[in-house]
Amino acid sequence: MSRRDKEVREALTDKERIRKFLTEPRNRTEAEKIQNKKKNTFE
Repeated sequence: MSRRDKEVREALTDKERIRKFLTEPRNRTEAEKIQNKKKNTFE
């Protein structure tokens, strides 16, 4: 498996985790943290 595939797979699991966090209000900040981390890696 290439590095690119691994990154895509990790991004997908992060999206799933964010979705799960957003459905649970107490985890909203955790989801935002993950999103911010992702944003920083793409800039």
